[in-house]
Amino acid sequence: MGTIYFDGAYPASLRRSAADTVARTGKRFGFTELVIQQDSPDGIAFAGRHPDGHTYRFGSGTTTVLSVRSGPAEWAGEPYTGPAEVPRG
Repeated sequence: MGTIYFDGAYPASLRRSAADTVARTGKRFGFTELVIQQDSPDGIAFAGRHPDGHTYRFGSGTTTVLSVRSGPAEWAGEPYTGPAEVPRG
C-alpha cells in the first residue's frame, strides 16, 4: 500500500476519533510502538512501528495522510491524490 492523502478529509472535531481508530487498528495488527510527532489544535501526527520493521504514519490537519511501509520503500509510488485513484479489489 502506498501513501494516501486527501485535502481536508477530516474536520478538526473528528481528527481525534480518526487517530484513535488508526492507532487501535495498528495495535490489532501487531504495531506495538506508537511515536507521537504532533498532538495540537493544528493537527495530529504519529507513527506506528511493528517488531518486524513495518511502519505506518498517520496525520490529520490541513490534509489527512495514511502511509504504510512493509520492508524497503523502494516499491512506493506517487501518492494518491483523490478517492478515484485508490485501487479497488
